Amino acid sequence: MVFQAGLERSLSAAGFPVEAANLLCGSHQPLFTKTHGRREVALLNRAWDNVMTAELALDESAQSQPLLDQIVNTKPSRCVGFQGLGTAKERLSAVLRELF
Repeated sequence: MVFQAGLERSLSAAGFPVEAANLLCGSHQPLFTKTHGRREVALLNRAWDNVMTAELALDESAQSQPLLDQIVNTKPSRCVGFQGLGTAKERLSAVLRELF
């Protein structure tokens, strides 16, 4: 429930409909699996590096981080399942268009 509330806030701040969080979370209990491979872990490490370079945008007094979200999600990067560089926001938009 805490995760879904945070996801709703983040998606809303990025301009996505709140219903998108329901689609992404689904009606099932979370399923945790092992990591797929080294490339995926490397991409997560790169995402964390992007967060750390935008540390000045971090608001330590708040759980929600809309400014940090915007900085990180609009930075071009690579993503498993997509070719070339693109932003997380563009890619999430493409996935959500398929769902809606």
